[in-house]
Amino acid sequence: MIGIVLGVFTAIRRDGWASNVIMAGSLIGVSLPTFLIGILLIYVFSVELDLLPSFGRGDVVDVGGWSTGFLTASGL
Repeated sequence: MIGIVLGVFTAIRRDGWASNVIMAGSLIGVSLPTFLIGILLIYVFSVELDLLPSFGRGDVVDVGGWSTGFLTASGL
């Protein structure tokens, strides 16, 4: 829905500065590789916002300030 609204806004006001910013943002978003977008989303939602786990599911163990699920029975 947001993309449709922004696309209509950009089509109506083609020469405005906001339209140019929206077009540049959409061009950058389309041009980025999928793996880079995935890494950026993991960084935002796991590291910065602390909403999602960054490594999967299961139990975790703290090892020197680093939490990992690999050293548990469910992680192996």
